[in-house]
Amino acid sequence: MEVLENGIIVWGIEMRRRWLKCLLDIIHDYEGEFYQGCPRLFLYSFIKRENLTSGWLHGTLSELEGTNVIRCPCKDHYKVIAYEKLDMEKVLNRL
Repeated sequence: MEVLENGIIVWGIEMRRRWLKCLLDIIHDYEGEFYQGCPRLFLYSFIKRENLTSGWLHGTLSELEGTNVIRCPCKDHYKVIAYEKLDMEKVLNRL
């Protein structure tokens, strides 16, 4: 973690990797229980636990969808594409 002069906190690559892995794990775990994928509502307990914002979640989901890591078959429901073959290093480099 790095704190800039204006008080903004910048998290390092390891924290970003951990958050991303946890987020993708949660989506993958729940996507099998729902035909349309993991509901976004199920992700809010994760961001609360990690003290993240809904803006972080929205931005991260948009980036993951834009880079074809996840897909959104129905509004506010997500599925991870090829979870077993997912390379976190490549995902982080794309974001």
